[in-house]
Amino acid sequence: MFLSLCLMFCLVILPSRTASLFKPYLLIFKGFPLALKIRVWFLLYSLWNICRISLILLMEAVMGSLKDIKKNFSLINSVDWDMTPEEAIALHLEWGPLRSQAYYNSRDNTNETVYFVINTWKKPPVLTLVRRKGFDSEDLGNFRLPENLEAEFMKGIGQYKGVYAVEGKVREWLKKELEI
Repeated sequence: MFLSLCLMFCLVILPSRTASLFKPYLLIFKGFPLALKIRVWFLLYSLWNICRISLILLMEAVMGSLKDIKKNFSLINSVDWDMTPEEAIALHLEWGPLRSQAYYNSRDNTNETVYFVINTWKKPPVLTLVRRKGFDSEDLGNFRLPENLEAEFMKGIGQYKGVYAVEGKVREWLKKELEI
């Protein structure tokens, strides 16, 4: 019974992509009976799923949630919604006037800027809350976008990798989530 269920699982339920993933490992067992091959295949597939789920849970634990920062009113009130990654670099690291000159004349090492960016260098894209003070930069939190918003954002930027300002529908969603 167990053997027939494993066979059904391996031949019917497993997607072909996953089956091809373990094929090189199963070549080691070339001369072994089919029942042993199926058990090894099932074990490898189970271990792969456990690792995948553990990674997802770890990523969610590290990323935290917007609900955690929503409680910090002083942090939320200090967010500069018009700040872009380019302006943050110009303000804190360079002398490029992207805003009015009076804005840049008031800066020094004690000025602090808090803003959101979307980092698409890795998949999935990550929404990051950044605090920049002088030459220092600190990521205060990393968050996932909803899948539909993530897909729309990636399509809007042409799937290019980079660090982007929070604008449009992403900003509207974020303000709604933070109840601003």
